[in-house]
Amino acid sequence: MAHDVFSDKQIAAKHQAGFNISVADYLGRIFGYEFIPGPVGGLGITFSSAINQTKFIDHETPFPIIQYNEIDTFDPVFFDLQFPTGNATIYDITPFEFGAWSGSIGAFTPTEWLGTSLSGGVPVNESACVRGFDRAGFLIGTSADTFDAWYIQALSNGTEAQFAKRSSGAGNRIDGTDRSAKRQSAAMDELLQIIPESFSKVFGLNITSSSYAVFPNPFANLSSTSSVVNHSKDLRLVDGSESGQAIPLWGLIQPARGLEFIIAWDDNEDAAPYQWNNGTNLYNSYLAANASKISFLIVLPAVTFVNKNFTHKPVFFGCDPLLTTTRDANGPIILYFADASYSAYTNYSYSQSNRSNRTLDPDWPVCLGCAAIDRSLSKGLGRMNEVVP
Repeated sequence: MAHDVFSDKQIAAKHQAGFNISVADYLGRIFGYEFIPGPVGGLGITFSSAINQTKFIDHETPFPIIQYNEIDTFDPVFFDLQFPTGNATIYDITPFEFGAWSGSIGAFTPTEWLGTSLSGGVPVNESACVRGFDRAGFLIGTSADTFDAWYIQALSNGTEAQFAKRSSGAGNRIDGTDRSAKRQSAAMDELLQIIPESFSKVFGLNITSSSYAVFPNPFANLSSTSSVVNHSKDLRLVDGSESGQAIPLWGLIQPARGLEFIIAWDDNEDAAPYQWNNGTNLYNSYLAANASKISFLIVLPAVTFVNKNFTHKPVFFGCDPLLTTTRDANGPIILYFADASYSAYTNYSYSQSNRSNRTLDPDWPVCLGCAAIDRSLSKGLGRMNEVVP
């Protein structure tokens, strides 16, 4: 597999075409064989091509949005690698467009033409526009690229670059012992050595240049971008959880989207030693929304969140408009689920599971339906007793 991934038909071909390559490309090829249909792990499938699929056109499939964090020039450096801060710019990519709502930019560009050199939103060379840069595997690999975090954590003995998806020291998370921790840690250490060595040996790239996904910057010389992005040739992107918002809510809560109801599943590893959730990621999204004056549910800090038992049952946030950052009903209601031992221990890796009967409250569908239409009802489109008997 490793040999195939680095072959001329895959990562090397992109490098030979003059594009930067990185760990994100490597991960993209691995995930491609797992998740993307078509020959060679879906190598020829682009993200933007989804808009041509019949089921997508007929609205029979989910609308995919992938979230990334940007590595900024001024981000802190540890062991020659940078790690994003809590206020890092969050990028969205959909089959239609790529960009950010705020932060260092406030603009979007068509996904289909990613890789094309632009200045002020216009191609630098109209005869050299690029298509195919948005390979689905590469975009998935970018969303999983936390190599900078793993590397910094390993060399700092876990004291730096903490983020929600860490698990190298989790071990057997059910009982808190380290039965598998040593094996898992050894495997991670081996990968942290093999991957940089491979990029150095095959492509002559050092760890600094191969750790981040590199996108040719389509936002150069735009009035809505920061001075740094304005003059940057490339954007460096990593897993969207690294800035502390592992639940990808930021792009969904933007007023322009107008969403009324969101189901949020939190399966990150907030609290040692068992790696259950404590609401930290939801709280971070609340802080970001409040700072940007975006309507969002008011979330309590982790200690209070856990003490109120919000992690062991489904919780509806935002039902009362007065308990939102803007004290109105302009934001969505969010149904929050934390990874918890509802009916089984789920805080460890497994490949197969079975669901037993009697694990769902018979009134749950009605409860869920009421919450889903609550915002519409508050806008005068009906009354609850007209909908639910």
